[in-house]
Amino acid sequence: MSFPKQQKNIYSVPFLAKEHGDFVLWFFTGSKCNLECTHCYVESSPTANQHPFLEMDTFNRQLQEAISAGYKKIDIYFTGGEPFINPNLLEMFEVAIMHGDVTVLTNATTITKNIARKLKLINESSEYHLEFRVSFDGPNKVSNDIIRGKKAFERAERGTKNLIAVGFNPIITAMRSWSLLESDQIESQFKDLLVGYGIPEEKQKLKIIPQLRIGREADRDRPYVKSELFTLECFTDYDYNDLQCSKCRMVTERGTWVCPILVNDDEAKMSDNLTDSFKPYKMKQLACWTCRMEGMVCTN
Repeated sequence: MSFPKQQKNIYSVPFLAKEHGDFVLWFFTGSKCNLECTHCYVESSPTANQHPFLEMDTFNRQLQEAISAGYKKIDIYFTGGEPFINPNLLEMFEVAIMHGDVTVLTNATTITKNIARKLKLINESSEYHLEFRVSFDGPNKVSNDIIRGKKAFERAERGTKNLIAVGFNPIITAMRSWSLLESDQIESQFKDLLVGYGIPEEKQKLKIIPQLRIGREADRDRPYVKSELFTLECFTDYDYNDLQCSKCRMVTERGTWVCPILVNDDEAKMSDNLTDSFKPYKMKQLACWTCRMEGMVCTN
């Protein structure tokens, strides 16, 4: 079987954030992670260094560019790698939460009781809110640890419980690595897990994302195939507001990328700074198919 290298039909996605006033600002805290998940589309690991740790100077400068652009609303996200191994993270939270709601995508394995208490104080310091997306890839240690590594489930559980103990209600996030036929069963098991953590079903937040067949996931399962390419009909009368790249940008220590999914693809780099990235994006990467055809959304 032959595998494509990029989309056959390339579409220019307009940057619409200026039009409707809502902007999603992502910060990539660095490629390093304390885990080495077998499905990681950005290929993070304890030794990864495609993007070095995000520095405070870069963070402050690019955040100020977003503020100066005059958007009515800015939602701020942090991802990596594992954000909590960046030594500047809590300081970044303290600054970011003064300007918009803040979400961090984390494996939660390093969130101690002491860190959870500090996060609570940061959350209480502003009218905006601090949210956590905690990554599990199975509702038990067997299904999770085969992807995320030995004892990852146990450590993530501990961090998640520390967050819940100080009043947070994390969004449990998993990549759908199982068959669609098993979806109801797996989601039910996740709900039972959260009940065990003290979160009743009516308050639970569970986010299941489709497979992104790039990075290690292309090896773990399979890469994209020719049937997963755009056709002309894919964008006939299509509302580009449905695509995150129409309203978000991703800041790293190496510059600004179009989105968090493509942070290792230099063709997806928009500029060296944030302001110059506010322009249309030519959507030709294979992972863009998942966003368009499966409704992939990186935000909460």
